[in-house]
Amino acid sequence: MEYSNLVDLIKSITLGTSLQIGVVFFGGYGNEKFVLPKENRIHTSRVCEYIKSQPSRYRRCYKCKNIALQKAIQTKQGFGGECIYGIYEYTHPIVEQGNVVAIVFVGNILPENTQRLQKNLDDVELMNTLEKSCSLDKCKSIALVIESYIRLVSTVCKNQQKTYNPLIENFKGFIEDNLEYNVGAEELAQMFHYNKKYLGRLFKKQTSEFLTEYGNKRRVERAKELLSSGNLSVKQAALKVGIDNVPYFNRLFKKLTGQTPSEFRKNK
Repeated sequence: MEYSNLVDLIKSITLGTSLQIGVVFFGGYGNEKFVLPKENRIHTSRVCEYIKSQPSRYRRCYKCKNIALQKAIQTKQGFGGECIYGIYEYTHPIVEQGNVVAIVFVGNILPENTQRLQKNLDDVELMNTLEKSCSLDKCKSIALVIESYIRLVSTVCKNQQKTYNPLIENFKGFIEDNLEYNVGAEELAQMFHYNKKYLGRLFKKQTSEFLTEYGNKRRVERAKELLSSGNLSVKQAALKVGIDNVPYFNRLFKKLTGQTPSEFRKNK
């Protein structure tokens, strides 16, 4: 029997709605059939992008999501609620042998009380892009469909030859999605159910790079993309990749590229 991938399932569920479904995998759980585009891993709706475009808010957004991740991991129970900016979302952990191996987010939903959301939106018209009719029970049902599919495909693919390393890919994906938040090794270890030192050694063994080395390379690559657009200052680009200290950002950028951020942008 041939199975469609997770992206196709999410597209079919959200068809004709404004819902956004995201899935985050942890540890060594998953396979190549679960590889997701960015819009199905982190919040990329029009309202979220508008809010995160403001420098004073984007880090709070990332922190809020990681708090939700940690709560789901600790309680192993699903829950719904508003983010700090007033958008409703349901968070559903998938538990395997006592550990949370994945978390499903069903969101981009207009809450019953829009007071907080209106306070954070200068463009009230953006509220029309949110899903207006998705109850808690419906969110739960959607999350359970996603969970059932993930479990089914995981079982079917369990004994197949692996050319995809889910553990390392999950590490990389989580780092990639949190470049702006600059998630640390301690937080990674907690979410992936590993000792921090062991996690670092394992990543080095599998990739020939230290976790911090890999994270720094990805931050500089993202910074290069931001600077190439010409719309951000060096300081803004540094903040967008999770670095508060501009002199440190300059040194790191030059170390990895041979140019300062200003020189790089000038030569583009």
